[in-house]
Amino acid sequence: SAVEPTDTLAIPFDEAHWGAASASERIGMAKSLVASRTWAGRTRPQISQMLGPGVASGNAGSREWFLGERRSSASLMFNYREFLVVGFDEDGKATTARIDSRD
Repeated sequence: SAVEPTDTLAIPFDEAHWGAASASERIGMAKSLVASRTWAGRTRPQISQMLGPGVASGNAGSREWFLGERRSSASLMFNYREFLVVGFDEDGKATTARIDSRD
């Protein structure tokens, strides 16, 4: 898969295009989604309907979606892997959303 540039701008979230979007588009949509807080209070099934099933995150009660890879902003040789992570409370409602960068 392609490695995206270091800086990816937020673009409006498009549920219909999410699954087929490029890594750059998914990262941009995830940035917009996190900032808009439209996910807040939605149930796990509602979030899965928006984003697909995702996978269990390292934290109990969280799910994550792989967005793609992007270049490091430093002069290092590795790429970052970007994930959208949504946390849920004990009632199964979304309480947090963030983008994690991992090397």
